[in-house]
Amino acid sequence: MKPTILVNNNIKYLRAKAGFSQKELAEKVGCSRESIQKIEKNNMIPSIELAHNIAVSLRVSEEEIFMFEPIQATN
Repeated sequence: MKPTILVNNNIKYLRAKAGFSQKELAEKVGCSRESIQKIEKNNMIPSIELAHNIAVSLRVSEEEIFMFEPIQATN
């Protein structure tokens, strides 16, 4: 059994705190509003480059945005 990683994020909270709409953040980081929406809902994991760009735009570290939780895979 291989452990699996669950990735959660605080993007929605940090984006709102910074005063950005999804569209504004998407324009800053070079992706679509739909991508930001999917990432916020944990339906998409961003590339390392996109994660970095989001962190820079929100003026926080990647560690402040993303939380990684190991979970045990079930058979």
